[in-house]
Amino acid sequence: MRKRFRTITVNETRYAWRVTPIDEAHVQLKVWLADVRGTALQVRFRFDDPWHLYPVLISAPPEARERAEEIFQLKPITPSVVRAAIEGALAIGWNPDGQAGTTFDVVAGADGLVAEF
Repeated sequence: MRKRFRTITVNETRYAWRVTPIDEAHVQLKVWLADVRGTALQVRFRFDDPWHLYPVLISAPPEARERAEEIFQLKPITPSVVRAAIEGALAIGWNPDGQAGTTFDVVAGADGLVAEF
């Protein structure tokens, strides 16, 4: 099966990226230079998949359903989130031109900002 990825340009540099599930509550964003091999950025995000939570959400009382976004992290990884992750990782020392085959691992906080893992 072919692995699919998207591209994004940040500060005139072209990156490729994809999101893969880690477990029921986390996903991993992987970012790398689109045209040259280098150090890949790996960002772990909390993400509560709404399809896994559907039975919980549908059976909850109406007042709890209204608060679902306060309780669960349902925001998907969008290009704007990817851009913020790239900019944040660059600010804390990610060098995408580094050694090929290595990774720079960070975790995204509840605010979406990245910090070293």
